[in-house]
Amino acid sequence: MITVAICDDQEVYLKWLKSEIVCCLEEVGFKDVEVLGFGNPHVFLDSLNSIGGVDVAVLDICMPGMSGTELANEIRARRDSTAIIFISSSKDYAVEAFALNAAHYITKPFRKSELKEALERAIQPIIVSDSKKIMINLGNGVYRNIDITSIDYIESVGYRRVIHCGSEVLNETRKSLSDILDELEVLSPGQFFRLHRWCLINLDAIKSISVERVQIRTGEELPMRSGVFRLLRESFFDWSFREKNEK
Repeated sequence: MITVAICDDQEVYLKWLKSEIVCCLEEVGFKDVEVLGFGNPHVFLDSLNSIGGVDVAVLDICMPGMSGTELANEIRARRDSTAIIFISSSKDYAVEAFALNAAHYITKPFRKSELKEALERAIQPIIVSDSKKIMINLGNGVYRNIDITSIDYIESVGYRRVIHCGSEVLNETRKSLSDILDELEVLSPGQFFRLHRWCLINLDAIKSISVERVQIRTGEELPMRSGVFRLLRESFFDWSFREKNEK
């Protein structure tokens, strides 16, 4: 399913745009589509936290309280892979919009064919991408979708699972480490290895392995569990060769 969110402060236009987007996506072969409409950018951001992100965001540039580009900045700060389409009555904001890695920029009034072209461009990376995501519960009703390729390792600390993604650290408050490993195995069998009872490591994140420690791509070093060196090395080689042969 593809999820599209629209944010526009004009209710009549918002309703019309929702209908047009559903129609355009059906015409290009997508029947399983959810289109969400928001008249307020702050409500839109609050909803992103609860639903864990969207595939495509269609944003009006000129809105009271928060502009479409400011809203896009907030979306980008979440590190979501959301494709963003801007809609504006002027081309004045185009440079700023594309600096935010916009998929498309449409000026009003526009034809249906222009909207369809923008949507096709936005969803193309979703179609061809082999990225896989898991949803994590950050607590207080906040959820987040993260690409598993961004994960370096996951450790249990007290009642939390701490997910290390480069310089970003996220806390999963509900799932056990075993539950997370089960989900990861479904998405990408063999990619994650149980380095310790309290730690999972992404084999793609490994930079070097020695008898005493594992160094990951960030330069951080994790201690090697006694007796697991050969098993990790074999798993790492098997995974690396599998990845190479599948490319």
